[in-house]
Amino acid sequence: MARGGPSLVLGLLAASCAGRFSPFPHRDQCDASASSDGVPFDSTRAPSLAGQYRLTVVSDWEDERGRSARGTLTLQRTDTLHRFYESFGKRWYRKGNRPLWGWAELRRKDVMIPWTADPASHDPDHPGVLLHSSGGMELGVWRGFDGSSVDLEIRSVSPNGFAGTWSSDLGIVAMWKDGRRLPNPHGHFCAVRQP
Repeated sequence: MARGGPSLVLGLLAASCAGRFSPFPHRDQCDASASSDGVPFDSTRAPSLAGQYRLTVVSDWEDERGRSARGTLTLQRTDTLHRFYESFGKRWYRKGNRPLWGWAELRRKDVMIPWTADPASHDPDHPGVLLHSSGGMELGVWRGFDGSSVDLEIRSVSPNGFAGTWSSDLGIVAMWKDGRRLPNPHGHFCAVRQP
């Protein structure tokens, strides 16, 4: 082998990939069709995202980096009451604009996705998923004084689906490792439309 063989080959491979832009560090975990030819999320077209999807949630957090959870996502149009109001206790409150609601079935065995409420809930009063007109999507919709929640932020939309990033809020819980406080679990995701 030529002098510097493996190092030279690895260096050339790294250089050839460096010019390619990918919004997600582990794009291989998400179907490229969800984000290829994508355009930024537009709130006026949010209702057009109704449908069935294959959902992939990838962790970019600590020792789980690159691990993923896969499942299904269903989004449907929200009725007028639930689009603009939500119940807490026995009262209804005006709360933003949520054009779509639905549910998600995810197998999260290998990934820390800390939700308190069930994302698979089919109850419109306590939905599993809410899509806000801002492009934010709640996974496991939680309305309580303390608990964990997961928020997905749609960054790009294409005819094949949508993709973005996710973050979590652990409430009053904090995670530590070797005397260092860890950031909350986070990562990226993609949803590929199903026929």
